[in-house]
Amino acid sequence: MDQAAIALVAVDAIEPGNLGRVIRDEAGTVDRIVEKKDATDEELGVNEINSGLYAFDAAWLRARIGALHASPKTGELYLTELVELARADGRLVVALTVEDDGRLLGINDRAELAQAEWDLRTRINAAHMRNGVTMRDPSTVYVDATVTLAEDVTIEPNVILRGTTTIGEGTTIGAGAQIVDSRIGAGCVVWASIVEASVVEDGARVGPFSHLRTGSQVGPDAEVGNFAELKNARLGRGVKQHHVSYLGDAELGDGTNVGAGTITANFDGRRKHRTTIGKRVFLGVDTMLRAPITLGDDSRTGAGAVVTKDVPARKLVVGSPARVLRDVHPDELRQNGG
Repeated sequence: MDQAAIALVAVDAIEPGNLGRVIRDEAGTVDRIVEKKDATDEELGVNEINSGLYAFDAAWLRARIGALHASPKTGELYLTELVELARADGRLVVALTVEDDGRLLGINDRAELAQAEWDLRTRINAAHMRNGVTMRDPSTVYVDATVTLAEDVTIEPNVILRGTTTIGEGTTIGAGAQIVDSRIGAGCVVWASIVEASVVEDGARVGPFSHLRTGSQVGPDAEVGNFAELKNARLGRGVKQHHVSYLGDAELGDGTNVGAGTITANFDGRRKHRTTIGKRVFLGVDTMLRAPITLGDDSRTGAGAVVTKDVPARKLVVGSPARVLRDVHPDELRQNGG
């Protein structure tokens, strides 16, 4: 085994189909691999097929791979010709033959690739369901093998979960969601939204039609709704960002309410700048925040405010550019939870 130029995995196939046959000599040593298109009727009767898994003597491979010839029938270069080259050099070729359990299916065209992907996806989804995950229509759910799902997760149709994503217990991933390399906590709802390299903490709700871009964090019990976008932003506990808004390079304190149309203007054409918003802040409809800027706890902005300067705590600012109109009334603080 240590002296072999090539070691390969072969399969004792029930139905060899279109796969390359492993041809052995009278002593049982691997002599060559013949593709179906080039095989004789006798060779087609062989059930031992090539899985496409190899280990090579790297130095020998580098020296000989340039000697491959095009097939006279198809014009293709076959990597499997290396078996014949090794034998011609007097080198050993060994094979580990395994039983046909469906895990080493050959893929020769895009139809077979789709079938292999379907079979793998079916096994992944079935394993999750046996472990306590509910899938409303598993035929439409795509889950990478690297994804972790807790018990009592519910996944609705047309969901894609990719990369290192983890989903916490009791969370519902609603129809149309795509989640990549993200952590979703327990008891959350993510519906018809895209979440990329972000964190959604316990009890939070995202969607429909939200977009969490890289580096975002939605705090416990926070809500991100229709056409709301986050980029490298952190929302504290109970923050509400319900409608048509963009928060980039921003941090929002607990209990803050984001009015429809709110935008953080974080890019000045050369650099990104951060916006810091305190606790229990109330941002009026169509507020524009020109970063870098800080809004103190319990502050408020009027509808259409263009805020270009820091806002002290418990102050209401209005206008364009925004100016302090008055203190926030105690009744307004109680409405904010302050």
